[in-house]
Amino acid sequence: MHQKLKFYTLNKRYYHYLAQFDERIISIDDSKSHRPFVGVVLSINGADYYAPLTSPKLKHQKMRYQIDFVKINKSVYDAINLNNMIPVTSSAVRLLRFDMLPCTTVKVSLRRQRDFMN
Repeated sequence: MHQKLKFYTLNKRYYHYLAQFDERIISIDDSKSHRPFVGVVLSINGADYYAPLTSPKLKHQKMRYQIDFVKINKSVYDAINLNNMIPVTSSAVRLLRFDMLPCTTVKVSLRRQRDFMN
């Protein structure tokens, strides 16, 4: 059975904990504190892995789909960087509630992305 993807936000403390061990952990500081993660992408030996969304960039137009890079709607929307997946404990994530987001273009864009992926 197909399970729908959901968006989550990551606890900052947990982010800083992970960043101690790997400098490639994608930033969630400052303006990116509400960066959504797609999850659960993988579950291996009891560890759940979440992948960060990345905003559309000009370079995405030229990039091809790869095993670790997934364009959302031909990169009109964001992309998912699977190579930046991180293991996350259930206590370190929170379901992104669209009804709690201010009415902005970000909210509209996130809904569109979620609907497209599902």
